[in-house]
Amino acid sequence: MRKINIGGKYRTLLKQKLHNSGRERVGRCALFYKQLPPHALEAAFRAKLEHTLSDKAYNFIKHVLDMPDAVAREPLNGTLISIRQVKLLASPDSEPDLVKGMYLIAPVSSSDGPFILWTLYAQDFTFKEYTNEASFLIDLRSRETLQQRVLKRLDPPNRKKYDNGGFNEPHIIYIGLDF
Repeated sequence: MRKINIGGKYRTLLKQKLHNSGRERVGRCALFYKQLPPHALEAAFRAKLEHTLSDKAYNFIKHVLDMPDAVAREPLNGTLISIRQVKLLASPDSEPDLVKGMYLIAPVSSSDGPFILWTLYAQDFTFKEYTNEASFLIDLRSRETLQQRVLKRLDPPNRKKYDNGGFNEPHIIYIGLDF
C-alpha cells in the first residue's frame, strides 16, 4: 500500500450515514431527541452550581423537562409552568416573528418569576434567569449582545424590523389609504 485516501473515504462514509432520508435519519433524530433533555438539565444544574440560576429556576426547568406535555404537566408547588418559543410582535396587528431556538420557561398566570430564557446551542449561556417578565423585556431592549443573539435566530426577512433600535421601536412600513 502506497496511498491511502482516508479523508476522501471518510467524507463518503459521512455522506452515506448522514443522508437526510431513510430509516437511519429517523434513528438519528430519535437519539437526538432523547439526549436533549438530559443535556439541558446538565447545563441547568451547572448554572445552579455556579449560582447563575436559583433553585426555583432550576426546579422550573427540571419540571418542564420531566413533563414536556403541557396538557399533562402538573403544577409545581401550586404553580403551573409553561414553556413557549420566544416570539416578537412588531405591531398589534402583525403576525409574531419566531425566534428559533429560544424559549421562555415561566409561570402561566403570573408576571412574577422566575422567567428563564433557554437558548439552544449558545456559547456563553444556555439558561438566563430573570426575576419577572418586565426584567426580561428591559434586558431585551437594552442589551446589545442579547439583541444580536435574537437577530441571528430570526428569519432574514424579519431581522430588519428589529435591527438598529428596532427592539424599542420596530421598523415597520405603514402605508395608509385614508386620504
